[in-house]
Amino acid sequence: MILDNVSMVLLTLPTVFPIVQALGFDPIWFGVLLVIANIIALITPPVGMVTYVVQSVTKVPLDEVFKGNFIFLPSMVIDYVLLVIFPEISLWLPRTMG
Repeated sequence: MILDNVSMVLLTLPTVFPIVQALGFDPIWFGVLLVIANIIALITPPVGMVTYVVQSVTKVPLDEVFKGNFIFLPSMVIDYVLLVIFPEISLWLPRTMG
């Protein structure tokens, strides 16, 4: 809650990534999941840094910005769950490129 995304990734990735590789998961798939989880964290309260940036740029009240963000939250959670269940979705393009 108190960390931004870069510091969150830099603190946790050195510990978690070797475990992910040892369990046999694809690193690209894990990276995609990590990015989506960070995006979800950026738009949800109580900190949701993106919402504060949008509010400062647009001068719209903060509660309206949070309401506008919550429209996208269910679809992002569904995307995340689909990528966990079907990792081939995130691996199709890298595999076709070589």
